[in-house]
Order: sequence, then C-alpha cells, then structure tokens
Amino acid sequence: MIDIMLTQKLESLFRSERDRLINVEKKQLKGIARLLYLDKKVKLSKANELARSHKGLGLTKVKVEKEGEK
Repeated sequence: MIDIMLTQKLESLFRSERDRLINVEKKQLKGIARLLYLDKKVKLSKANELARSHKGLGLTKVKVEKEGEK
C-alpha cells in the first residue's frame, strides 16, 4: 500500500515540472536562460536578464568527457 503523503508529494513534483515547462514555452526562453530556469537556479523573471549579461554562465556546469571514458 502506498502512503497518501508520498502520492501527494509525487503529484506535486510532477505538477511543478509540468508548470515549469509551460512557463518556458510562454516566455520563450532559449539556451542558457532555459537551462537556468529548468534547473531551478533562477526565477522566471530573471532568467533572460542573467543570460544576456553572461552572469548566468557561472551558474551552469559544463560536462567534460575524458578521452578514456564513454
């Protein structure tokens, strides 16, 4: 039997993610602004501003692949 609170937390999580994706489409966020907002590092109102000022680059992680790994 699944706990009711666990079910509610999962529903809340999925609702939050769905709302974030809808907001990205409404605001037409692209590139770094989109990544920062979806990763919950900035608010929707500040995403484009940070991306344009290039300060948002400091908040992103770059994935580096080593030659021996895949």
